[in-house]
Amino acid sequence: MGVMSLVEQHATEAEASLEKAAKLNPADPFNYAMLGAITNNNYQTLALSVRSMPDSKSKDEMVQKANTLLDKVIEQYARAVALATGKPEYQSLHDQVLLDLTSYYKYRHKNLMRGCKNI
Repeated sequence: MGVMSLVEQHATEAEASLEKAAKLNPADPFNYAMLGAITNNNYQTLALSVRSMPDSKSKDEMVQKANTLLDKVIEQYARAVALATGKPEYQSLHDQVLLDLTSYYKYRHKNLMRGCKNI
């Protein structure tokens, strides 16, 4: 249902369905990858808005919201990668999500990758 909602461009419905699916089957990396993709889309939209704002308290608050969303993307992608690791049927998903996860983690943690060498 989540994927169908995404195809129909109903992100809120898709997110609710995928969250339910993740609770029902917490070992499926696909659900977390899709949730991360939805959150990532929300982050990208907010980040574009923030870039065009003049420096202000309002912009600082929006940056904080964007960072919170990005942290959620990182968490969801990390779950997807962890659950997909070592499963040949999810290798493609693992590799694709790992690229964004690594990039976002480096950005949020100022290129510090301590303890993450074997992701």
